[in-house]
Amino acid sequence: MTKIINLLDFIIQIHLEKKHIIWHEAPFHTGRESTVVTFYQNLYKQVKRRTKALCYVEPDSYSSGYASFYDAWFYKKTPDFDNKFAADIESYEGLVVLVHKHLPYYVFMQGSKSWKTADPASRSSYLPSRKLVDNLTNDAVAGLAIEVEKILTAKGLRRLKQAALDTPLDIGVTISTVLTDDYVSFYDGLFYWED
Repeated sequence: MTKIINLLDFIIQIHLEKKHIIWHEAPFHTGRESTVVTFYQNLYKQVKRRTKALCYVEPDSYSSGYASFYDAWFYKKTPDFDNKFAADIESYEGLVVLVHKHLPYYVFMQGSKSWKTADPASRSSYLPSRKLVDNLTNDAVAGLAIEVEKILTAKGLRRLKQAALDTPLDIGVTISTVLTDDYVSFYDGLFYWED
């Protein structure tokens, strides 16, 4: 049975009504970030184990502000993910999975990360964007997305597609985000980063 999703209701609850608990099922019903973090950490481990992918989770909301999502990047050190452009640089295309902190929703994107081989902490990276949602142009990344979607769906999470998130949002409230593309959309109301 498919559950009807009214994204606008959730956006209004988050931004206008300022509700802290907007989903009343585990793990979101507790209102405790640590419970949700543990749920996602275990889920990332399961994805890594079943897909043989490596994972990097963006810590601390890009080192500033607040993000309404956790950003996990899955990749493999194989030629089909490799994006090498210099001998001393490691660079890979990967599957970006943004999971909402308060709702059982996620989106897929493709993004690349690069770092000096001698200094992995010197990481450069994509920034999430509505324009990147579902834009999986690398065949290996698209294949990984199929595997990951099965795992996330089995855990009760629901994938939101670009078409649903592209709708302009006009609810009479400012969404505090620095990632807006051209206009404020449903994406911006759900997956936002305040810097």
